[in-house]
Parts: sequence; structure tokens; C-alpha cells
Amino acid sequence: MLTRILTDNPARPFTQNFDAKFVSTIKDLLRDGRDTSVQQILRETLDYLEAEKLPDNDTLGPLVEMWRKEKGKRNTIRAPAGAGVSF
Repeated sequence: MLTRILTDNPARPFTQNFDAKFVSTIKDLLRDGRDTSVQQILRETLDYLEAEKLPDNDTLGPLVEMWRKEKGKRNTIRAPAGAGVSF
């Protein structure tokens, strides 16, 4: 939530500090975070940044790139367990 607010207000001066460590931490929260409400807010924030802020702020590139990959992994349809096994 704070990330979204600061991305809106000072914008580029804030997001220019998003380094590889920050992106990695966000990725870990998406994958391994225990609080589902935090994960939901994070997903909504990343969707917002991708749709609304990326066109005007290129410093969000690495974060949005990671988010697109993570969304792609979540949306990939996986074969059900035991698929391809005949009886």
C-alpha cells in the first residue's frame, strides 16, 4: 500500500531506487508470503503499476517485468496429477 502511495506522489524519485534486491523481495513475498491479504494487496498494486504507471515511468521496468513473469506462471495450466497414465 505504501509503495503505491509513494509511486503516485513523488513518483520517479521514489521508484528510481527499486533495485534488484527490492524486486527479489517483492517476488519472495508473492511466492512465499504467509498472509493472503498482503499478497492480494501486492498483486493489485503490481497490476496498477503495470497498467497505470509503467507508460510514464520507465524505472518500474524491472519490477513490472518480474510481475509479468510471475503472472504468467500463475496462469499456466498444469496437467493434473496422473495425467497420461492409462489403466
